[in-house]
Amino acid sequence: MVGNEEQVQLQNENIAATKVQAYYRGVMTRRAVKEQYGFEASTMNDIGRGDINQQSDANVAEARRLVMQIRASLEQFRYDPSREDEDRLRETKKMI
Repeated sequence: MVGNEEQVQLQNENIAATKVQAYYRGVMTRRAVKEQYGFEASTMNDIGRGDINQQSDANVAEARRLVMQIRASLEQFRYDPSREDEDRLRETKKMI
C-alpha cells in the first residue's frame, strides 16, 4: 500500500506534468498563430503588465483593415430567424 507521503508526491508530480504540458501547448499555439496570422498572441501573464493594449497606429490600422476584409467576405446577416419549413419542423402538443 502506498503511504500518504508517496501519494502526495505522486499528486505533485502529476500537477507539475500537467503544468508543463499546458505551457508547451501554449507555446505551440502562439507559434502557430504567429506563423498563420503574422502577429504574436500574448499570454495570460501579459494582462497584469498593463502594456498589452499599447499598439501603434499602424498596427491598429492593419487590424481594422483585416476585420473589414473578413466582414466583406461574410454573407449578409439575416435578422429574421424564421425558415420556410419552420411550421413543418415545429411540433405542437395539446395542453393538459
